[in-house]
Amino acid sequence: MTQQFTISVSRPDGMPIPVVVTKKRVKNFNLRVTSSGEVHASAPLGATREDRVENVGVRVTP
Repeated sequence: MTQQFTISVSRPDGMPIPVVVTKKRVKNFNLRVTSSGEVHASAPLGATREDRVENVGVRVTP
């Protein structure tokens, strides 16, 4: 079973970055940027919202 939704992560200049998150049966968080500039992340099914925002935010900020 997978769940998909979008969260917003702020860049250092305050602009939001939409991140499409898919919760599925994986062990680690994975972050991908497509050639069109879209940001996609996969997260374990048991991850909380705080876990997802923290892990995505740490990787997005320089």
